[in-house]
Amino acid sequence: MANESAVWYTGEATGPIPGVNTIAGREDSDPVYDFDHHLHIPTERSTGRLAGNRVHDPVVLITPYSKSTPILFKCMCNGETLSEVIVKWYQIDPEGNEIEYFRTTLKKVKITDMQFELPNIQDPKFDNWNHYVKLSFRFEDITYTWIDGNIEYTDSFTAAR
Repeated sequence: MANESAVWYTGEATGPIPGVNTIAGREDSDPVYDFDHHLHIPTERSTGRLAGNRVHDPVVLITPYSKSTPILFKCMCNGETLSEVIVKWYQIDPEGNEIEYFRTTLKKVKITDMQFELPNIQDPKFDNWNHYVKLSFRFEDITYTWIDGNIEYTDSFTAAR
């Protein structure tokens, strides 16, 4: 089984948006079932030369339905900016403790797509699946942080280069 991660949301008008996690240190977050972020730089096919600026596709999360779901739906429908979305990634350390080792932070975030999903209940491969929502986020800033040593980089679409 893959290591766990959890997500916290904060709306500019709504404030902190509570999730369903009750695990110590993850209160009011939601578990993340899947995470996808694709970054690429267009290139010329024949030469391999860079042909443009980097392109961030949306960050896409899959998370179970929770008390955050209708609030996030409201934020999307009303065009509310989320001031911050934080995904914390966990792994097991040598002593057997689960620790945060990596973090993804999005700033000035818009929810651009919500897909409410129910896996095929007749298909046995989905026997242990819950109902879930797939959320797509566009953002102005994204930071990836390696916790041990606080190694990080932020890509900002609004900062001068």
